[in-house]
Amino acid sequence: MKNAKQILSLFLTASLLLSVFVSCGEGAGTTDSPTTPSVSAEPEVAADNGDGAVNDRLNIPDGIPELKFDGREFRVCVEAAKEYEIFAEELSGEVTNDVIYNRNLDVAERFDTGIGATVVGDPANQVSTHVQAGEDAFETYALNSYQSYIPIMAHAVVNWYDMPYMTFDSPWYNQITNGAATFNGILYNLSCSLAITQMQYTYAMFFNQAILDRYGIPSSELYQNVYEDKWTWDDFYGLVSGIYEDVNGSGQPDVEDVYGYACEEWNSNDVWLTAFGQPISGKDADGNVTMEIMTDKTVSILEKVYRLAYETPTTFMYPTDTYESYFAQSKIAVAGMPFRVAFNQLRAMEDTYGILPYPKWDEGQETYLTGIHDRYTVFVLPKTYQNAEFVGAIMQALSAESYKTVYPAFYDVALKSKYSSDLDTAAMVDITVAGAGIDFSFMFGESLFQRTPYLIRDMIVAKDTDLASRYNKMKKSLNKSIEKIATYYEP
Repeated sequence: MKNAKQILSLFLTASLLLSVFVSCGEGAGTTDSPTTPSVSAEPEVAADNGDGAVNDRLNIPDGIPELKFDGREFRVCVEAAKEYEIFAEELSGEVTNDVIYNRNLDVAERFDTGIGATVVGDPANQVSTHVQAGEDAFETYALNSYQSYIPIMAHAVVNWYDMPYMTFDSPWYNQITNGAATFNGILYNLSCSLAITQMQYTYAMFFNQAILDRYGIPSSELYQNVYEDKWTWDDFYGLVSGIYEDVNGSGQPDVEDVYGYACEEWNSNDVWLTAFGQPISGKDADGNVTMEIMTDKTVSILEKVYRLAYETPTTFMYPTDTYESYFAQSKIAVAGMPFRVAFNQLRAMEDTYGILPYPKWDEGQETYLTGIHDRYTVFVLPKTYQNAEFVGAIMQALSAESYKTVYPAFYDVALKSKYSSDLDTAAMVDITVAGAGIDFSFMFGESLFQRTPYLIRDMIVAKDTDLASRYNKMKKSLNKSIEKIATYYEP
């Protein structure tokens, strides 16, 4: 593991932007992160796809007045694997690098500020260390979302809603997740477009067009079902349960065969509750945390997912995430995978693939929804911050510019320019990301929620469908946990 702490900053002096690099201390990364693609591509942002989608993004005002901060640096603490979300040292000809560099350049020039990224091994624990020491070290800390509870339980962070200029109903803030994480008007862990991983870790349904062509299923038919709000579980199940090819003639299902659907035991099975609009946690009229998972609908979801995993011959469930590589080898017709796969395994895929949102539970569900893997980045605000106007303005500007320019560029690179050239692909991506969220329980899941957010996956792995018995065993502890969580959100 490499030891390095990089302090990277941009400062505007006259008409020149100077990059300052300092290295000291220690740093560490994680192994589960998307690779930023090395692609020398044409545009810095995706071209208009014909319906004004990209221009619509660019034309949304951020509402920040004219402000100057005299070269003050906006400092972000981040782990090594996620540094690319915050900072690019110089232009390199790679779209995904250069669009972040230019985002920072634009913000730095507009506000006479600097954008700095300091790499540390564990930002989640650094927050309380700095706060307890009374140290004004960073304006914000970038954490894995599942680690949100660490600085919250240490009473080291404060409410994002207290920051000026941040318009939380704007599209660069994830209103689904932020709403779920807000109690008594308090939001500690912010989900916003500054985190590229918020998009890269969002789950979508990928389909192999070559396989579907062999079964007479055109992509236009799938897209039309989405547009007409008819893409439901029943439609999805009817599609995947009709596709299977015994490639090696063994007469037994194995990894060489072609399947209608495939998944792995863990993360992909976490998505279904969110996709079907079934909350795990919620809040009561007094703003307190509640448990919402034990419903008839959850029981039905578990039964359907169990049937898909174990009782549907056209499904293959892999023990790890190798199903992503098997999709790239054209062994799978449909698979639920995070967008990061498009940056990695699918870049060399020969067959054409397409994207759909996760299906609705039924046609009564209002919108298409999906989950985000709980390693995506959220931002917390330390108690030791010094200037609310500075923090609010720069956080708003960075998030807005990421939504307007960085996201379209990343989409286009990942999807081999289809986001800017294919109206249907752009629409499917936008629909999917617009419905992406994560239940609040994931942010406390390993600590106080007794693995409730992972209950469906755990039961699938255990081949257990007795949800009531499993839940009743943890109910007493959960109630105590909920009481404890409430203490962190007292107004």
